[in-house]
Order: sequence, then structure tokens, then C-alpha cells
Amino acid sequence: MTCVLSDIHGDMEAFDSILSQIQPGEDDHLYIIGDVIDRGPHSIELLRYIRKMPNTTLMLGNHEYMMIDRLRHPDNRRLAMLWYKNGGAETEAAFEKLPYDEREDLLRYIEGLPVQVEISVNDESFLLVHARPREVRERGSDGGVVENRAMDRTPGRKNGCVRAHPYHAIPARQRQNAHLQRE
Repeated sequence: MTCVLSDIHGDMEAFDSILSQIQPGEDDHLYIIGDVIDRGPHSIELLRYIRKMPNTTLMLGNHEYMMIDRLRHPDNRRLAMLWYKNGGAETEAAFEKLPYDEREDLLRYIEGLPVQVEISVNDESFLLVHARPREVRERGSDGGVVENRAMDRTPGRKNGCVRAHPYHAIPARQRQNAHLQRE
């Protein structure tokens, strides 16, 4: 079984409830397509827990990205305010309670999360992303994040795209031709 979910937002109780409902086994795989943190009281606890879960792939969401931005640029008040406005203050407070080495290790883990993953389920291919494919971000050669505008024109992707916002799959034919309507 392949399970895809997103936007846990620090809610350990809801995450535990989902896990008890799907009861993933050793042959199953869970994909979490971003936004594990912020708004709820267990953001850091969830990150640490999910990181250790077998057969689980966590992907970068915009909240994890805001966390990286804020913590790697601590003197930038605009980045701090953006993250705090989106529920990051409680996450940062919990993060700061960790020992320095653990904070750096966790931050490097988050920085290494994929922004997109392609999977195959029942001979159908799906691209998992947190946002619309045209908004997918990927790491540039300098380690920064750049917008990927070629994503939805990739030939050969045959079935669909699963994204966190909104919660539905986009048929590949619609996605591959969407650029014709926008340009």
C-alpha cells in the first residue's frame, strides 16, 4: 500500500490517528508531502519521529522552507516575521531547546528533503509535490532554491500529479498541456 498525506502542522494526535487507521506494514510506504511543522504544539517532536519511521519519505513543504530560511538567516527580520505569521514561533522555541548538535543535524536533514518525488502505483506514475508543479522549487547549483518552470512540460510522465494544495490528482494530459494556456 502507498499512502500520501500532507499538512500535519504539528498535530501529533491527528498524525497518530491517521497511522492507526492506515496501519502501514513493512511492505507499505508513506509519503508526507510537506508541512509537518508549525501551528501545532508537536512540530519538532513530529519531525524527529517521522525521520526515524521506516518506509517513510518526508518532502519539503513551504513551512519547512520558511524554517530553513529563518534559521539560516537569523538577522533577517522579514523572514522571521513571515515564519512567525505562519505559526513558526512555537516551532522555533521548541527547536531552540534542542542541544546545538541536534539542532544542526535536524536542520541539515530538513535542507536535504526532496521537493518532488515520482512514484508508481499499480503501473501508474504520479509526481508528488507540495504545491502546483509550476510552483515546485528545487535546489540550484549554489544550494539556494529556484523556481522550476519546466516541471509540467516533462514528456513521458503519463498519469498524474499529486499535490498538497489542493488535494487532488491532476491528469497528466491536462498538466502537460496546461502551459499552452498560460503562455
